[in-house]
Amino acid sequence: MIEARNAAGARQAVQDLQAKFPEWAPPPDLLRAVTLGEAQNNFDSALAKGDFAGAVAVGQSSPALMRCDRINNPWRLAEGQAATGDRATAIGVYRDLVGTCNDFQLVVASIEKTRAIATDGQLISVIDVARERFPYVRVFSIRVPEAILRERLLARGRETADAVEARVARAGAFEVAGDDVVEIVNDAAPAQAIDAFVSILRKSVAGAR
Repeated sequence: MIEARNAAGARQAVQDLQAKFPEWAPPPDLLRAVTLGEAQNNFDSALAKGDFAGAVAVGQSSPALMRCDRINNPWRLAEGQAATGDRATAIGVYRDLVGTCNDFQLVVASIEKTRAIATDGQLISVIDVARERFPYVRVFSIRVPEAILRERLLARGRETADAVEARVARAGAFEVAGDDVVEIVNDAAPAQAIDAFVSILRKSVAGAR
């Protein structure tokens, strides 16, 4: 594989050989590798300048840059977009990865990155993409009854009463439903909820084998 930093030299070497041996034709794989290396250089340069629109344009002209096997490219793009406040576009990048990447660990990592910048509704929409693609996915919905959640938040004393009510309202605003959803009601001691989670997780893993 031609590294991005060697792309210019590789291109020059190809041109020199063609000049010296006019009948020689470079293998298509070599040309593709050189072209991809040049595109990677352009993509890196655009990101370094904060030119995210330019990086997107490079990615669109060279889709291989944005594939799962070069996942750091779309991740870096999304992180840069989110850092400038364009979270919706960044979430779109993560959603595309979840919708195309076949490495499930990288899909989960992309969902985790989404969670850091998304609203509950946006996160659920990205998770739904994974649910459609991977039949063995199980969604664990951990819920706390409203009264218990309010009591716990007030007992911590970290937020005002209004802030507590806002959090309680957000907690009940979204519901994940479906045959692949496993709900755990966290209304007892933390250890009990953990035991319930581990037990269900083990059963899910055993059932997927």
